[in-house]
Formats: sequence, structure tokens, C-alpha cells
Amino acid sequence: MYKIMSLKTIFMQEPDIEIVGEAIDTVDILLEVGNSHAEVVAIDVPLSGKDSGLCSHLLAEYPEVKVFAVSEEGDRILMYETAVLRREISNTSLGNLPDLIRRSMRSLYNGWDAMRPLPS
Repeated sequence: MYKIMSLKTIFMQEPDIEIVGEAIDTVDILLEVGNSHAEVVAIDVPLSGKDSGLCSHLLAEYPEVKVFAVSEEGDRILMYETAVLRREISNTSLGNLPDLIRRSMRSLYNGWDAMRPLPS
């Protein structure tokens, strides 16, 4: 699990989620994911509607990784399914990220369609 800034606080409260590394920039993230064999990468990035390239690059290099991009404000979460396919998780916030990650890992064998929006 990777995080930057406020994500650390969220994940430290979750006994079943292990933080295996931290990264400050794109190069560090790519190196850490490769070295740790992480299953999930959670990053906070500007979500202006355009992918800065980081999430797509991560998935191109490590297609088995699940990537969650959280807006800097913590009010939007995008889930990257492939290097070119992403979707915004509606009715959610930063506090719901651990549950989204748990559900995505459980749904690996059922496909992403098994995930439903969290209740508001």
C-alpha cells in the first residue's frame, strides 16, 4: 500500500491493511511498487479530469496492481482498472478508501462489476 500525506493517517488505523512503502514522486512510486510487489497503490493527485500519466504508467508496468487516485481534497476517488480504463467511485470520500480497497481485492475473482457504490 502506498500513500502520500493524509493517506498514511487513514491506513494506519486499519489493522488489516499493511503499508509497505511511501513515495514522494513518480520515480519513487514506480521503484517502490516494483520492489515491494504491492497489490494496491493509493495516491493523492490532482484530479482535473486528466491522468498525469502516473496511474496509466503504473498499470502498464504492473497490470496486476490496483490503483486508487484520491483528489488532493479527498472528495473524489478514481479507480484505475487498466492503463486506459478508469472510473470515478460515486458517493464516497477519503474515509471510505479502506473499504473500497477491501472490496476491490475481494472482487478480483468476480471482476470489477461486483463492486457497488457505497451508501451515502
